[in-house]
Amino acid sequence: MALPFAGSSPAAPASKKVKVNKEKLLTHLATLGPAGYFPFAPGTMGSAVSALLLYLLRPSDQIIVFSFIILFFTGTYASRAAEEFFGQKDSPRIIIDEFVALPLGLLFIKKTLLSITLGFFLFRVFDILKPFPIRRIENSLSGGLSVMLDDVLAAFYTNIALHMVYNLFVQ
Repeated sequence: MALPFAGSSPAAPASKKVKVNKEKLLTHLATLGPAGYFPFAPGTMGSAVSALLLYLLRPSDQIIVFSFIILFFTGTYASRAAEEFFGQKDSPRIIIDEFVALPLGLLFIKKTLLSITLGFFLFRVFDILKPFPIRRIENSLSGGLSVMLDDVLAAFYTNIALHMVYNLFVQ
C-alpha cells in the first residue's frame, strides 16, 4: 500500500478561491487605503505621504518619471472606478492624484528636506487655487483623466516656481 502525500488525502478540503471585488480594490488604491478618509484635507494627506516617501527614498529623476508613467495610468483607471464607487466626481477621498503628481514638481531639483518641504507647500497652493488653465481643463474633462491631470498641471507650476526660487535665492 502506497503512502499518500501530505495533503493529498480525499478528505483534505479543496483550496478556497478568494473573490476580489475589483471596484473596491481600485477604490482602495485611489484613496491610498485609509489616508483618503482623513477627516480634514485628505488631499494634503496624499501630498504628505508622497513628500515623506520622496524624503525617505530620494529617488532619481529617472525613477520619478518611470514611476509617474505607470502610476498615472493606474491612477486614472483607479480614480474612475472610485468616482463610480463614491457616486461623486473627483471625490475628496480620491488622493492618488496628489500622491502621483507631487514628485513631478521636484524634477531636476536636488531632493533635500528644504526642496521637498517647499515643493509640498507650493504644490498644495497650486492644487487648491487651480490657476489658469488648470480649472478650465479640470472642468472640461471627466473621469479619471480629469482627476489626475489637474494635479499634474499643479506639479508643473510647482516645478517652475521651485526652479525660480532655487535660481534666485538658493544657488
